[in-house]
Amino acid sequence: MTEAQWLDSAHPEMMLRYIQRVVPNDRTWRIFAVRCCERVRHLLPDERCRDALDTCARFTEGSASASDLAAAEDASNAAFTEFDDSLRETAAAAIHAACLPNDMHLYAPCATRQAALLVWPRLQRKLEYRWQASVLRDLFGNPFRPVSFSPDYRTSTAVALAAQMYEARDFSAMPILADALQDAGCDSADMLDHCRGPGPHVRGCWVVDQVLGRG
Repeated sequence: MTEAQWLDSAHPEMMLRYIQRVVPNDRTWRIFAVRCCERVRHLLPDERCRDALDTCARFTEGSASASDLAAAEDASNAAFTEFDDSLRETAAAAIHAACLPNDMHLYAPCATRQAALLVWPRLQRKLEYRWQASVLRDLFGNPFRPVSFSPDYRTSTAVALAAQMYEARDFSAMPILADALQDAGCDSADMLDHCRGPGPHVRGCWVVDQVLGRG
């Protein structure tokens, strides 16, 4: 895969295959799985799947334990084995893959593919794939051009902005964060352009996570 393809792709498949080889970070992969499953939460078939997804999301935040995650995995697996129609099986399979304990660079793509398959009609699914590709760029940045982040960029203003957006799940202040980073001495075009770009931005955004020291 080329850098141009990474930046322009409207489908996540080739991007996933590429980044699996270069970024094994379980946390970021799990966040990707969770964000994609949250998009189809209204299509999840029962409380077991919804509760398991919530637990998985809390695990990425550090507010759920490994044993909590294991219980969520068991619950979603039980749902999968009990369902007898393909739509509900697909939904449970997506959540189960997101809740597996390790090797998320292998299992998160399974979760996100299954999540996209819940979207219908096909035109809408195509838009879902486009959103997933954009979120990959938001979470992983540009793997062809890694950006060094200086602790000097973590001014009180930048941290406050990032924390507010993270907690509210409202990233409309990203351009203001770019201004704060620039005021702190950041001259990375990749970082500043990402903040000022059209998004989407989600919890786990690579710039916001850097500002907050997450990862």
